[in-house]
Amino acid sequence: MKHPSLQPTLKDIAKATNLTVASVSRILAGKAKFSTETRERVEAVANALGYRPNRLVSGIQTGRTGLIGAILPIHAEWGAQLLTGLQQELAHHNYVPIALDCPSAAINELEMIYHLLDRRVEGIVLFPGDDTISDEYFDEIHSRHIPLVVVVRRLTRAQCHFVGCNDFQSGKLAAEHLTGLGHRVLGHIGGPRNISTGRERAEGFTQTAMAHSEVSVAQVVMPAFMPDEALMEQFLDSHPQITGIFCANEPIAFGLYAVAKRRKLNIPGDLSIVSHGNGRAASIVSPPLTSTVENSIEVGREAASILLELTRQKNSSQPIIEKQTPTELIIRESTAALPPLSQ
Repeated sequence: MKHPSLQPTLKDIAKATNLTVASVSRILAGKAKFSTETRERVEAVANALGYRPNRLVSGIQTGRTGLIGAILPIHAEWGAQLLTGLQQELAHHNYVPIALDCPSAAINELEMIYHLLDRRVEGIVLFPGDDTISDEYFDEIHSRHIPLVVVVRRLTRAQCHFVGCNDFQSGKLAAEHLTGLGHRVLGHIGGPRNISTGRERAEGFTQTAMAHSEVSVAQVVMPAFMPDEALMEQFLDSHPQITGIFCANEPIAFGLYAVAKRRKLNIPGDLSIVSHGNGRAASIVSPPLTSTVENSIEVGREAASILLELTRQKNSSQPIIEKQTPTELIIRESTAALPPLSQ
């Protein structure tokens, strides 16, 4: 690879073809009406010299930088997968993402947005850290007519395009699986209800389970989707008859594994566990974890597809788009039929 200072320029191509820099620039941009012979000669020289256009300069001139901003928890496995899907779809259209990890102790979400806007991104994909933010939060984005797609967490106070997995279906699948195994006293260890993912997974689980008249469901909420093992201990103490539990995410499920081990509860003999999420650890933990599975790569692809369409339309009155990718159930060894003696 050539050193940046040695990269060929339009001036080099102009010299080699006996044309002006302006003519070469217009030919390579496809804007000039020159003969086929002249155009092919310029393109051949550009290829031979290894010329690549300066996208930054072109972006300033045309407003098309080919950059999409992404604020995602790429430190998390599912966040990295979402970015992979986003990048794959963007690459088909000659776009690239600028990805910022969130949450960050060094820079807040609003500062991240400004950093991306300063780099002339054509659109932004955002995993919101706070579900309660309103449209005013995005004033700077809206004022510049930059398309915005929110992923995973739905915003209830802002009119934003949204792509996520079907969280209600996740809870529904977990309830159907546990009740189908004969479990009638169920528990849900959920995430915060003010966050759409925690709320919708809980609703899907409880509504589906309680459709059976003989089924009861007890619930406890973990702070910030993280396991509070002391709270789990209190929950199990208060509901000793529970035989099946749905956890809102894998960290919570693995915290429950630790609590069950301390209490000498056998999984799945004494307690069947289902969790939302299907990271690499789900298949190697002991026993392997039954999981409701979201396709984060597909969420990323869908977000990119919507964003690219919005950048082409440049229509601020575009109706709000919402898409949900399906959730599936993978059955592993952490769940089993309720033993007859426990019924």
